[in-house]
Amino acid sequence: MDKIRPGPRAKTPRFVIRYVPAVLYHHDGVTVTSQFFQAYGRRYPVRELSRLRRVLPLAEPARCHSLLMTLTVLAVVLAPAIVRSMPAPATATWLGCAALTLAGLSYRLVRLRLRVRRQVCELWARFRGHPVRLFVTSDPAQFSQVCRALQRAREHAGS
Repeated sequence: MDKIRPGPRAKTPRFVIRYVPAVLYHHDGVTVTSQFFQAYGRRYPVRELSRLRRVLPLAEPARCHSLLMTLTVLAVVLAPAIVRSMPAPATATWLGCAALTLAGLSYRLVRLRLRVRRQVCELWARFRGHPVRLFVTSDPAQFSQVCRALQRAREHAGS
């Protein structure tokens, strides 16, 4: 009976190929790679993040500028009309009321602008069934870069 001889032994590779995750964003303690999202000392696997949502400020600086322009146009257009149509004592009263109204609206506008600057952009996700705030910043440019990097990471991970 012929004995079965084992075939040639497979050579063991001399080097090991390791997969290194691609770094998609790294700045100010926030790192987004193709495998994980890391910020504020916490690390989340990208595959386990679901239901990403962005929480953005409600008021925008453009709204403040449009309000300011509306007030300016109203003041320029209405002030001469009020002055021409009223007798002298009533004109002073109306101008005083208009000035107080514009001052109040300007004060409101300044408060609105300050509130807009303090508001922050937040990135939330569900991690293992629980809502988690991943990232917070008041810089809209950095926020959009992080969101885009996380979107690319999710596309790369196939989730």
